[in-house]
Amino acid sequence: MMDHTEVVQIDYDEDIITYDELLDIFWKNNICKMKSLKVQYKSLILYHDEEQRIKGLKSKDEKEKNEDVYVYTDIEPIDKFYIAENYHQKYYLQSLKTVSDDIKKSCKNFNDFVDSKIAARLNGYIKGYGDINMLRHDLKTDLLSDKSKKRLISIVDGYGD
Repeated sequence: MMDHTEVVQIDYDEDIITYDELLDIFWKNNICKMKSLKVQYKSLILYHDEEQRIKGLKSKDEKEKNEDVYVYTDIEPIDKFYIAENYHQKYYLQSLKTVSDDIKKSCKNFNDFVDSKIAARLNGYIKGYGDINMLRHDLKTDLLSDKSKKRLISIVDGYGD
């Protein structure tokens, strides 16, 4: 029996994106109209302080009112956060060995790879988030070989704009 829920932890700069904006992104990308049968996959917002708790509850209430449905998302205080196993980290990026190896070469260790902003962005592109213009901007790095750049362009271009 699993006693944990898979979550992501987001470090963010309030001058760039607010907590409210992050909640909006969460609700736009979260399927939460059915209760998960497994704790591992339940919908969950973890908060660090009272302000985040209040905002989380308010955003859930708005989602329920706007869609006239009960939302199966728990809002709980964060207790402990455990980093997932290495094979879960940047999962989609690691599935492209050539590309992930290019990024790993610039990292001192695997934790640097996990914390890498470019690795996070590339992982998102591979999964289907972002567009070809955004990718082309991020490809202005010398961390990637021409082979890796071409592979990423072919993936993202295949999604269409």
